[in-house]
Amino acid sequence: MSEHIKKSEVELNLKVTPHVYVKNPKVLLKDVASIECVDKEMAEKIKQIHLHEFSEKIGKNDQLEFFSVLKLMELIHQEFPTLTINNIGPTEFIIERTKKDMNPTKLKGADLAKLWGLCIAVFFGSAFTIMAFHNDIGLTEVFQKFYTQIMGSEKPLFSELEFSYTIGIAAGILVFFNHFGKRKFSQDPTPIQVEMTKFKQDMDTTLLENATKKGHTQDVS
Repeated sequence: MSEHIKKSEVELNLKVTPHVYVKNPKVLLKDVASIECVDKEMAEKIKQIHLHEFSEKIGKNDQLEFFSVLKLMELIHQEFPTLTINNIGPTEFIIERTKKDMNPTKLKGADLAKLWGLCIAVFFGSAFTIMAFHNDIGLTEVFQKFYTQIMGSEKPLFSELEFSYTIGIAAGILVFFNHFGKRKFSQDPTPIQVEMTKFKQDMDTTLLENATKKGHTQDVS
């Protein structure tokens, strides 16, 4: 740190990740938070502060711990009592120790079977829903009347209407979900990604609220 900067004038900017996944049982402050400080030597010491230690053996369920940012500030102030800390992130966060690979490059047999089972269920479920909707609104009669009004003759069993409608549904689904296979049509997140993000945020919020109610959140002493 430069000589003209007094220790009492140093500020630390702290930003924690709402849900942190770790493999190592020993968790350091650098594993859960991003730190910015003009005093680089101080910042490095703060990053090495011991935060938590999980048991070595992971059972069937992943290990979860809930923390308040105030706990981090307390630990930092034990080392640097006069340091000013600015929290620019959430006030509570989750640390999860898991044996699962969070970024798998290849699906295992059981996961692949689940994925295919889900795809089959979604495909036939969606097909049944579309057919039920068409039957409910009487789409066949609508096409029949529309064809007769325009062409002046009885509609055949399969006509241009069914063909164009089928192509339109497929194109609409692809545009709406913004991808086909691994290829995305734009950089915008897909509706599924948006909904999964919302679900993840709601799940984390619920876990934190339940932990706080039960007194399981590690807070200032």
